[in-house]
Amino acid sequence: MKVIIVDDEAPARQRLRKLLESESDLAILAECANGDEALDAIAAEPPDLMFLDIQMPGRTGFDLLRDLPADGRPAVIFVTAYDEHAVKAFEFHALDYLLKPFRKERLQQSLERARQALKQKRLPTAGEPVEQLLRSLPVTAPASYPQRLAVKDGTRITIVPLENIICLLAEGNYVEVCTSEGKKLLLRETMSRLEVRLDPARFFRASRSAFINLAHLKEIISEGQSGHVLLMDHGEKIRLTASFGELQQRLH
Repeated sequence: MKVIIVDDEAPARQRLRKLLESESDLAILAECANGDEALDAIAAEPPDLMFLDIQMPGRTGFDLLRDLPADGRPAVIFVTAYDEHAVKAFEFHALDYLLKPFRKERLQQSLERARQALKQKRLPTAGEPVEQLLRSLPVTAPASYPQRLAVKDGTRITIVPLENIICLLAEGNYVEVCTSEGKKLLLRETMSRLEVRLDPARFFRASRSAFINLAHLKEIISEGQSGHVLLMDHGEKIRLTASFGELQQRLH
């Protein structure tokens, strides 16, 4: 079972690693001090299981889960210093949780739960309760917008710099990410949740089903009473249904 540890406290990471090293069926892929490091580690080699701290500076544990594609999230065991009453709210939204400081016996219970889930091939669906938790949390605009987007691409997760994204198009339960390299990647995300993660100074919602990167807008084509069509750098044409006046303001 491939594991990563995500915690901003070095002593907590070291203690957990020491406890896990005695488990012969585990391979620790990485120790991460923050959500950014975890995002890169998961992209390099996706784990089966992630021990995830909740409260971290910058990108929190919940932020990290939001930034990962839903179908690219590993099973999660929360590791938290929240009091037991607060953490009960998370109990049914993850594979398990560990309340700091925890004993080795409690960790082994969590690992056994993870082993059973893996044996029964339930790990791919283990993220669904986490998805329910993320939906239940209030969506607020981030203090600073992410500069990269993690998109599952086959068996790996591709990290796409936002400046390389030309547009994002709704495709059923997915969003198609069109890049300046000519790639079209599918992200399992809703447009409304994606909107709060995109810098409004950079991205414009041209319609209910399309965001454009203003830096890659090549031409605005007027079609008279039919409105306007936006021609993007890579040749994609997007029908503008949002306010043309608002788009003009954003371009100044």
